[in-house]
Amino acid sequence: KLLTKKVLPHKLLLKHDMIAFVGLTNDSLPSVFAKALAEEPNRKWKKVCVFYTSDTLLKWFSQEKPALNNDDWEKEATNYAKEKKTSMSELTSLLSNNTDELCFYELCQHCFFGSFFGWDAPGGYIHISPTIWG
Repeated sequence: KLLTKKVLPHKLLLKHDMIAFVGLTNDSLPSVFAKALAEEPNRKWKKVCVFYTSDTLLKWFSQEKPALNNDDWEKEATNYAKEKKTSMSELTSLLSNNTDELCFYELCQHCFFGSFFGWDAPGGYIHISPTIWG
């Protein structure tokens, strides 16, 4: 059961070997993978791909928050960039020995965010949402 839209489906992580995520900073991923590895310490994924938004696009997202002024936009973009770098570093530490292929990509244009589990075979799961949902 999902408690909030930011909680990823833990069972899908454990069920599928090919996984991809497209998100703003993907800052929730390390804790979800840590939980999966705590449950199954020898779990190895075939491929994990994580798509991050570029720093330029992060600035655009921070400017879309109407309550923020110009100075706050820069601070928000800087916070997003830090969350993104922390996510990359933590995922690298967690998954380097638990994936055959760990890939990080950067998106420079607007897109849908999403989670893709086992998309290469029947029984996979794909969820997408507009970027405005976060």
